[in-house]
Amino acid sequence: MNFQSFIDKAKRRLESAPSSESPLKKQEAPRERSDEERIQLLRNFVIKQVANGATVELQDDFSAVLIWGKRPNHILHLLLSLVTLGFWLIVWILIAMSSGETRRLYKIDKYGFISY
Repeated sequence: MNFQSFIDKAKRRLESAPSSESPLKKQEAPRERSDEERIQLLRNFVIKQVANGATVELQDDFSAVLIWGKRPNHILHLLLSLVTLGFWLIVWILIAMSSGETRRLYKIDKYGFISY
């Protein structure tokens, strides 16, 4: 089956479909959510993010600050650098540059959409 026959077949399907059944569904306009709904939506979002590895730094009714990642254990790297006579410094520098914490402020708007 070549590409053109695939296109023709798709067009015939669309033309034969009843007009009331559109292949594309209409999107409803977003509705304003109550405060209780927004609080619950944000709470559920935070729970899912914590299950995926985030840490909650601060949370109120309509916003939350989540932390992703961890800081390197500098004491351990210092001890390893001393034991290896400084050879571990290269690894320590690379780890310190590539890792770290990322903080994000998530907010929920009046329609229930969460953004950062």
